[in-house]
Amino acid sequence: MRSFRFIMPVLMLGLFAIIVAGCGQKVPAKDALKAAAQQQTTLNSYSFSGNLTLRVDSKSDELNNDPEAKMFLEALKNTKIAYHGATSVEPLQTELVLDATVPLQDVSMNFTMPIVMNQDKLWVKIPALSMIPELNHLSGKYVEIDYKELSKLSGQPVNYSVDPKAQRELSSKVLDIFFKDLGTDYFTDVTKEEAALPSDVQADQVVKFALTNETLEPFAKTLLGTTLPQIIDAVAQSEMAKEMNMTPEQATQAKEQLQTAIKELEANKDWKKTLQIKKANWLFGVEKDGISYQKMDLDITLTPPNEPGSLDFGITMDQKVTNKNVAPKWEIGTPKAEEVIKFMELMGQMMAN
Repeated sequence: MRSFRFIMPVLMLGLFAIIVAGCGQKVPAKDALKAAAQQQTTLNSYSFSGNLTLRVDSKSDELNNDPEAKMFLEALKNTKIAYHGATSVEPLQTELVLDATVPLQDVSMNFTMPIVMNQDKLWVKIPALSMIPELNHLSGKYVEIDYKELSKLSGQPVNYSVDPKAQRELSSKVLDIFFKDLGTDYFTDVTKEEAALPSDVQADQVVKFALTNETLEPFAKTLLGTTLPQIIDAVAQSEMAKEMNMTPEQATQAKEQLQTAIKELEANKDWKKTLQIKKANWLFGVEKDGISYQKMDLDITLTPPNEPGSLDFGITMDQKVTNKNVAPKWEIGTPKAEEVIKFMELMGQMMAN
């Protein structure tokens, strides 16, 4: 009896230690990100906000001495875009407000561009741009693009009446395919301190997806040779195929083009010298109900073969997702009739001028 009284506390302590260890154990990075991404596809609505910065530095005399190329590169250099908005699946509606700062010929151009989309139409507000005086009289107007009219103009069916259930099913299949073919080495856990998460971001776990010069080729081969063909098949066999105007012939042709791309990739070894990755990281703050935060940091150098000079290009993007499954409070709503100019009417005015 005395030995039994001694053994019982020891067993209880051992059981308690196992439970505590199990509760503190993290889900593997790849599995955690996959689960959060899958959960994100089930959301009916959410709000978002973020920032995007472009960086360009040309060391090519050919580009720097070309006036048009130089002006284009200057426009990209240090371009900054802040954005915010909300989206809803049922009913389908998205609002997006872009606040852009674009450096152009030693002048910083700032403008705001609200965008609204629903099941039937898209509205884009025309900003005041001093560089395009022809559009100044339309400043503040929304260009209205009617999907049915666009379909008639293009001669191709344009169908945005997407079934939310079918869309979610396809998104789930695509995510399964993407994560199935990628090895765990691409995904690592990062502490919240290392990730430098904003103070107002909540995350149960932070996962980093990264590419390097060494992993770029196997990633590209997996993507082109295995992942994308399976995704094409998933789309072609889904209820979304009709909405996306994908025929079996188009699916077959797309997969053949991927096979051609792989052969060209294997035949042309110079591409490894052409593209050098300095940094290609993507951070994800994951929670049980989805992805709360993303931060992409891309920095590459492009050096065309047999040409002097190079081009450094970078993108930094961060985005927060809040109010998951909370009915959005629309900032813009549907533009009023007096605020709208139809796309076909605008095209007629531009052609007349």
